[in-house]
Amino acid sequence: MPITREYTYRAGEGGVFAIPFSELFKKPWNPLRIWIHDGPYSPTAGIDGWFGGIPLKGLSEKKVRVYTAKSTKMRIAEYSLLSKVRDAVTLNTGWNIIDLNSYYDIIAFKLDESIDLLQAEIILE
Repeated sequence: MPITREYTYRAGEGGVFAIPFSELFKKPWNPLRIWIHDGPYSPTAGIDGWFGGIPLKGLSEKKVRVYTAKSTKMRIAEYSLLSKVRDAVTLNTGWNIIDLNSYYDIIAFKLDESIDLLQAEIILE
């Protein structure tokens, strides 16, 4: 199988998007919002419950806005070529805004428990 030299990730109803690697490291990107989850969440879905896989490099303002139907803990993983960093934040019922400015590379998210309704969007500027 040939190497495509593209970063791919799943979205929404199972669609797969491809971004050429060279685009991930160019600066600046235009401001954008990406919905990374909308619907019920299970910690066993996808790749061990992780969703996101969003590159943050080159962006100065980074946030995730999350709506959850109940309070829970959300784990944040940052991946670089050589390491993986994990943190956790507490989400309250309703809308939560989490500052991601301390993260630099590709990040993903995971919750500790099943949620009937989880909505999440990344805000990048």
